[in-house]
This record gives sequence, C-alpha cells and structure tokens, in this order.
Amino acid sequence: MPVVDLHDLSIALALQAVETVARTPLQGGAVHLVTGKGNHSIDGRSRLREAVGERLDELAVGEGWAVRVPSIGRFTLLTDLDVAPPAASGRLEPWFWIGLAGFLLLACYAAPLAGFPLAALAALVWWLSRTPR
Repeated sequence: MPVVDLHDLSIALALQAVETVARTPLQGGAVHLVTGKGNHSIDGRSRLREAVGERLDELAVGEGWAVRVPSIGRFTLLTDLDVAPPAASGRLEPWFWIGLAGFLLLACYAAPLAGFPLAALAALVWWLSRTPR
C-alpha cells in the first residue's frame, strides 16, 4: 500500500498532493498519508494534520470513500473497501472471529452467567467493526 509523506510541505502544497493522490486510481484500494503529530510546532498543534484531515473528510463524503486515523498524524484513505487490505481498513481477519466464537462457546458452557453477556458484547463489537469510521 502506498505511503505519502506530507512532512515538511506547506499546507497548500500538502492539499495539492492530497488532491493528486485522491484522483489517482489506487490498485490497492487505500493509501496512507503521513502528516505528523505537530511535535515540532510552537504550540504543539499540527495545522497540516488538521487541514489534511478536513480535506480528506470532504473527499470521503463527496466520493463515498472512508477515512481512518490509525494513529495521530497518520490517515488512511480507503477508496475501495473490497480491495483494501484488512490492515488498512481495520477489519479483523476471519480466523480471529472463528477463535472468538470458539472461546465464547466454551465460556457459555463453563460459566453461563458470564459467557452469555460476553457473547452479546462480542456480537456488538463485531457489528460495529464491519463499517469503518
């Protein structure tokens, strides 16, 4: 998956790079954009991160894409969720859900008072994890 480092760019140039990346067809369905945390700013606030985040949100709404923030100072633009790798989209692999289902079945069998609420909580987490934010 491509990574575009926007450090040391002016806000105008970084936004131009975001526009270029957004208009480029992405084979992997996603791209990482690195802006930094703002540690070297006078007030510790990254204006570059704020501007890029706002522009990515606008693009995502307009195009039907999704934007994830895997860590502070890093954005992931998801243009095609079907093609994007699970690491980019934040989806968990099927083996995780199979293992969790086995654990919850054992928990419901061994300790029903704790197992059934755990199963309900796991179902809620699974449902929430299906759509990126």
